[in-house]
Amino acid sequence: MARHQDRTWYVLPKARKMIWRPYEDTEIDIEAIAFAFDGDTTLWLTVNGTVVDGAEALNRHWDSE
Repeated sequence: MARHQDRTWYVLPKARKMIWRPYEDTEIDIEAIAFAFDGDTTLWLTVNGTVVDGAEALNRHWDSE
């Protein structure tokens, strides 16, 4: 596994609102600003600097804002 600073990060033109589910029954609102790939998995970089595995992140529904 590459270190995060060695990855190629692709910056999003606008922050993407998502929901992070790190545990069952836990949902945390996040805003992703960039993404990278780790094999077949997408990694999301949040505005807080947290790296979230794509399998744990979902798009937030626009009607829930």
